[in-house]
Amino acid sequence: MSLLRYFIFFIGGCTLALASGVSYTEASVYMSGLSGNENEVPSISPSDSRLVFAHKLGVSRFHKLKSHSGARKIINEMLHSHSELSSFFYAEKSNTFLTIAGLAESELFDTLNPAFRISSCPSSNAFASLMCRYERQLDSLDNGKTTDIYLNDIGGVISIHDSTGVYSQITTTPYKSLEDYEQLFGEDKASMFDISVKQDRVFLSEIYALKILVEFLSSKSQQERSDTSIVIGQLVGLEALYEKYGKDSKIYQVARENMMTLLSMIKQVSSTYTFILLPPIDSSETSTRYHKRQVDMEAFGEEIEEVVASYEKNYNGRCYISEEACSKATNDCSGHGRCSKYGQLDSCYVCQCSNSVVSNAAGQNKTIRWAGESCSKQDISVEFQFFFWFTIIGFGLLIFSIMLLFSIGQEELANVLTSTATVIKKTT
Repeated sequence: MSLLRYFIFFIGGCTLALASGVSYTEASVYMSGLSGNENEVPSISPSDSRLVFAHKLGVSRFHKLKSHSGARKIINEMLHSHSELSSFFYAEKSNTFLTIAGLAESELFDTLNPAFRISSCPSSNAFASLMCRYERQLDSLDNGKTTDIYLNDIGGVISIHDSTGVYSQITTTPYKSLEDYEQLFGEDKASMFDISVKQDRVFLSEIYALKILVEFLSSKSQQERSDTSIVIGQLVGLEALYEKYGKDSKIYQVARENMMTLLSMIKQVSSTYTFILLPPIDSSETSTRYHKRQVDMEAFGEEIEEVVASYEKNYNGRCYISEEACSKATNDCSGHGRCSKYGQLDSCYVCQCSNSVVSNAAGQNKTIRWAGESCSKQDISVEFQFFFWFTIIGFGLLIFSIMLLFSIGQEELANVLTSTATVIKKTT
């Protein structure tokens, strides 16, 4: 990831922050397959939300999940709603993860409740820093590469993490963005924007980038092969318009509707999505930039030391030389077990996984078995064995039934049934 991107995040965050200060309202998070109860949407801290997002992106081994964390219940619900068994038989699809600044909860997905809310919502600049941390962790896990396919000069970015694909950047000009916007939403709405104004140009370019992203995700969804790419985006154009023109301005109202339209399109073509809606910043806050910078740095807490099993193992490469090394390398067995000595071997510590019990909407308990070196994978061996042998036995019974019917059909009928002689009744 380039230094230019970090510099743009910093400058963009400063620009928006100086205009409005710090916001402490709640952010709303929408996730595919997970919807909160209308009257009981859970609210968690920014630090707990970091753990949930890390699980969603597959980098939870970098983050320590405490036993009494507010994130644990939500993660268990995610595990219950997305069956590992179904993903075993069906191809994985791309994961879309977007943060949208300047959009409130009630303005999106009327029929869908947020999965959860984030209390004391950090700024968009803090979320941008968090996304960068996730991207570094993704790259270190699979030696993949995160490519910035779109980048503007106030912190907006769209990236794709993929270990195999090569992606070109989305480039446009102010005139091209305005022309494309007019084709999408009409001439009347396009006439409200002035490409000589920086905030207008940024928003139009983000709309153009989202349109290209919709086309990209649509083509991906039609492919039958597995797709493990992850799209991570940070959109700040709407927030910039809010700061420039105000929440009651016509241009902001139109831009908000445009953003909701494109997010709904992404929702339709993306099988797995996460939308983080950051509400418009409250301009009444008077905190200084120095205070805000400190808040941004501490907003999501600290993850564990960024290593991926780089601690020393013993000579056979299967055990860790100490309990501490095992605990650090596996993030305390991903919170699903504990490190203990293996047999009678000296300097050999491995994870002993334990089961988790989650409840579904009907109040029924479900046991989740964990496996793997760091207890980070669900053990579906029992379900697989049941499905496998059920299929084999069922297929065998089907063949046996067909053969039995075929053999019966080849036998000659008895003489009584095949006789054509007419029976004549005698009279006396």
